[in-house]
Amino acid sequence: MSTAKGSGTVAMVVATDGTVSGTWDLTWTQIFDEQVTVGGISSKKDHRVATYQDSDGVLSGDVCGLALTGGSLRTLSCVDSLKGDCSSDPAPPSQNFPNLGRPTSVIGDTATWTSVFTEGGTNVHSTLTLTVSRQ
Repeated sequence: MSTAKGSGTVAMVVATDGTVSGTWDLTWTQIFDEQVTVGGISSKKDHRVATYQDSDGVLSGDVCGLALTGGSLRTLSCVDSLKGDCSSDPAPPSQNFPNLGRPTSVIGDTATWTSVFTEGGTNVHSTLTLTVSRQ
């Protein structure tokens, strides 16, 4: 089982025609727990906590079809119960959200996009919240 949570910043410009441009970054922590069971016997348990920084991501599309493309991703820290320090392991691929569609809700200055996608045969539930303020 894997869970992840993070936060970051977005610099977004919405043109008069609705097109969006900008950048985003995200620092997030992933907690991964795995247990191998063969023939009803548990053999290995693994617990990993890793923190990553995703930077230089790009916003594109329009307000009804927002797309986020990941930039560079680096590992800030990683500890694994079986390996110990795993911070030199390769980071996972940077996140891409090709078309989030319309926001699922807009309340005041907060727009929320919710997406569900499949990764490696597994449903991944992802909520992205952007706070937009006029300048």
